[in-house]
Amino acid sequence: MSSNTSKISVISTRIRGVARIWSILVWLLALILVVGTRNTPSASSLVNTPLDILVPLSLLISLIGLGIAWRWEGFGILINMAFYLAILPIYWLLHREWIHISIMVGLSPVILPGILFAFSWILSKKENS
Repeated sequence: MSSNTSKISVISTRIRGVARIWSILVWLLALILVVGTRNTPSASSLVNTPLDILVPLSLLISLIGLGIAWRWEGFGILINMAFYLAILPIYWLLHREWIHISIMVGLSPVILPGILFAFSWILSKKENS
């Protein structure tokens, strides 16, 4: 039983490490995108309604959830996944059409570390019980 528990612990630790590295890379990508868009047209010409800021805001909160998951995995996972998945209804409420699947696939690097954190968290809970 001890050997099985230690294997689960090693797997959980490795998955958590991959999730942390991936979350750092996602944060760096987000930073590059923000810095790289400094010379774009003003936001007023790109935004259709004042509420269009809700989709990027939801992505930002989802990224913050990744940071929280470093300390409190369960809470961070909940924030990350909830706000990432909230993009679907927010976009539909704003535009009365569903967001294209290719956009959600393009944004998937934001939720994938959260999924890895979730696997690690579940394995940790399984090990403790």
